[in-house]
This record gives sequence, C-alpha cells and structure tokens, in this order.
Amino acid sequence: MTQTAIVVKSVVPGLCMVRVCRQSACARGCSGCPAECVSRHEPVEALARNPVKAKPGDRVTIESKTGSTLALAALLYLVPIALFFIGWIFHPLGGGFGVLLGLGLCMFVNRRLQESGGVQVCIISILSDEGTNSAQ
Repeated sequence: MTQTAIVVKSVVPGLCMVRVCRQSACARGCSGCPAECVSRHEPVEALARNPVKAKPGDRVTIESKTGSTLALAALLYLVPIALFFIGWIFHPLGGGFGVLLGLGLCMFVNRRLQESGGVQVCIISILSDEGTNSAQ
C-alpha cells in the first residue's frame, strides 16, 4: 500500500519520522464524498526507513506491506465481533465479555507492535524537495 507523506524529522541515519494523512475508505475518493470526513482526518506520524535520503520537509511516497495492514484491520474489526458471537452463544452476557476480550487482545497486539517497531514503512521516492528548496 502506498501513500503520500511529508518528512517531519530525521531520527537517526536511515530512519525518519513522516506525517501521513489517513486515506478515505470511500470508493469515490474524498472530493466527491458527501460525508465530509476529510476535515476529521487527523494526520498520523510514523517511523519510516529512509533509503532514498529524504530530508525534513520533503514530500515523499511511502509504502507499507498490504498484507500486514489487512491483517491488523481484520484483527481490529473481526476478532471482537467473532468473540461477541461466540460468547453470546454460551450466555447472553458472554457477548459483552467476548467484546472486551477481543479489544484487550487488540491492545496487547498494539503494544507488541510498538515495541517491535510496528508495521514496517519505507520511503520509496521523493516527490518534491521542499526541505532543500526552503533552505536556499
């Protein structure tokens, strides 16, 4: 999965912090969407490998593995719902316990991903050199 981002700062040689605006889930894109959700999209900062030597202020294309992104989305949405129904089969109050268990599992996986470096993001190209132009 590729997205456009802006390099915020260089952390160490080969790694930098990028700011990414979340993409809309709408099939038509944000420009034709009546939901007006674009204004509610908060940018997200992520640590990215920087093999192209982008500088702070550069607009770049980043890539993350689609499989890991889809697996995390499935975990976040499907596991609590599945545990709700499994718990509800055994007891009506078990559904609530299943949702709490599923959300707890998601929080646990999130912590583990943060400790291990999370989903690997890599800068694959520089779109514009804003960081070098502003210094002149």
